[in-house]
Amino acid sequence: MMSGRFFQIGRGVLSLLLLAILFYLIPIGELVPLFRGISFGMICYLMLISIALVYVSVIKWQVLLEAQGGAEGAFRLFRLYLIGYFFNLLLPSFVGGDAMRSWYLGKQHGQREAAAATFLERYSGLFAMLLLACLFMWTSSVITVPVQITVLGIAICFLFASVFLLSKTAVRALASLPTVGQKFAKQGALFQEAVILSAKCPKRIGFVLLYSLLFHCLAVVNVMACAHAVGWTSVPVADVFVVLPVILLLSALPITPQGFGIQEGAFVFYLTLLGASSAEALGIALIVRAKAYVLALFGGACWLFEGKHPVVTDSTVPEIQ
Repeated sequence: MMSGRFFQIGRGVLSLLLLAILFYLIPIGELVPLFRGISFGMICYLMLISIALVYVSVIKWQVLLEAQGGAEGAFRLFRLYLIGYFFNLLLPSFVGGDAMRSWYLGKQHGQREAAAATFLERYSGLFAMLLLACLFMWTSSVITVPVQITVLGIAICFLFASVFLLSKTAVRALASLPTVGQKFAKQGALFQEAVILSAKCPKRIGFVLLYSLLFHCLAVVNVMACAHAVGWTSVPVADVFVVLPVILLLSALPITPQGFGIQEGAFVFYLTLLGASSAEALGIALIVRAKAYVLALFGGACWLFEGKHPVVTDSTVPEIQ
């Protein structure tokens, strides 16, 4: 218990240290002029893109839930998705928000079915991101060999993990291991069950893949809109398709709470490779995080009206990753 608390404190200190280094290298004085030029109309446009991103995810989630035998309206799923953003601020990882929206959905449709739909919604998004990154990286003259190797390495690991989780023999072997192995074995069994149910309707799989590709295209549009907001207008679109999955995956690593410092550093590192100034790259990262916080505030309001609130502990969060 005490060691876990020290671990969380260490993560928090590391995030503050990383942010302090970033703001030391990129003074706030260089950021202020960039934000002054953002109009109210641009803010509305940026938030509309975020709403569109959530809506596309909701449609995917709805289709995958139907594959598991459930049915839920898009409006309620949209509210639950925003609740996920809210809990991402309260729980120590990005997985916490997914777990809580799955928990609420599972109250009506069964926890296993809801967890399977939530897991596949995230999985399909990651698959689409990596697919587009692998396609676009060969068309760029800016993307360096190390970046190409990184993208390919992530894609190969993703493919290996997928094949491993789909292997019943591998999952049974994991189940014989101590606690961590058993935890992953449960996720593997859940993944297999979800894939089998979804595969019964090929049209549904194609629909989910199409919307996953649309989501990543909108995610690139989101970065481009943030770039224009801070004055970087010569954004190489194809290159953003390549580096954005790497940035998002690095941000999701459980090194610091909510990827603080990691996400901002990744944006600065990769976007400066594409031609942005350090201040512009950090400005984009801060806008992306600020937009997530706005969605989280709306999610908090949705949570207040959702009904019974679970006690947020490790035991109440279903395993979906």
